[in-house]
Amino acid sequence: MDFNRELYFEIEGNCIVKKNQYKYTRKGGKTWGYKPKNVVDFNESALWQIKTQLGKYTKTVLPIYGEVSVYLVFEIAGRDKDLDGVTTTIYDILQQSEVIKNDSQITMAEQVKTLKKPEDITHIYIKEL
Repeated sequence: MDFNRELYFEIEGNCIVKKNQYKYTRKGGKTWGYKPKNVVDFNESALWQIKTQLGKYTKTVLPIYGEVSVYLVFEIAGRDKDLDGVTTTIYDILQQSEVIKNDSQITMAEQVKTLKKPEDITHIYIKEL
């Protein structure tokens, strides 16, 4: 069994704060909520990027079920973002891509936001405790 695993992933693209991102429309007397296209597109792209990078961990059994620490570096190209919101988005993507079983396993976390051009990149460091 693999213990104390360390994983690293990069996600390119504008990380979307998906909290409170639902749009609403009325049709036929009913109100419908939906996620905007940019939220759906980023989520699909991030999941694909993570799953593509999982190939370098062929000897690692995933998902991780134990406690983990996560260190996130958000390189942002020229606009400010809600650090809490983008962190939640990344935690959800780690769970959806089955890197971790549940985001409640994250017992230690640190996030850093830096301005860097020309594009947004999110660096994800995960260590099993």
